[in-house]
Amino acid sequence: PSTPQPLNPSTLQPINHLNPSTTSTHQPSQPLNPMSVNYKPVPKKNPSQQTEPAKFYAQVVSSGDMTTRQLAKQISAISTVSAADTMAVIEAFLEVVPQALADGKIVRLGDFGSFSLAASSTGAADASALTSAAINKVSVKFRAGKEFAKTIAAIDFTKTI
Repeated sequence: PSTPQPLNPSTLQPINHLNPSTTSTHQPSQPLNPMSVNYKPVPKKNPSQQTEPAKFYAQVVSSGDMTTRQLAKQISAISTVSAADTMAVIEAFLEVVPQALADGKIVRLGDFGSFSLAASSTGAADASALTSAAINKVSVKFRAGKEFAKTIAAIDFTKTI
């Protein structure tokens, strides 16, 4: 049996269905459809102006969930990667990304976007008085990459009541 050779990143050609100028010859099995997201009007009062009437703001209405298995099947349907291999990559992603964040790294995924940590804390009188005990919340922030943001910006919204 031959020994598997390591991948050479300089010879790999990414499949990017969001950018048709990519050099990959793979074509998705079905074109990306225009997206429509439902929203509903929700009344909200200004906390500092309680006597004024509420204003209405848009709130997105979910059309359901997508499970990891469904995601893997959909990726498999538009690529050359099996659903099982896609599941394995997603599982590894869920292990590696949180660890990288815990190591203080920003995880940059090109056109998809980046993940980073943010913390909030109680205030301290001066910098030397601020300790890690003052940190009361840590959250994961996602910043969409260019192509991801372009796709999201093209969403059409439909009002529901």
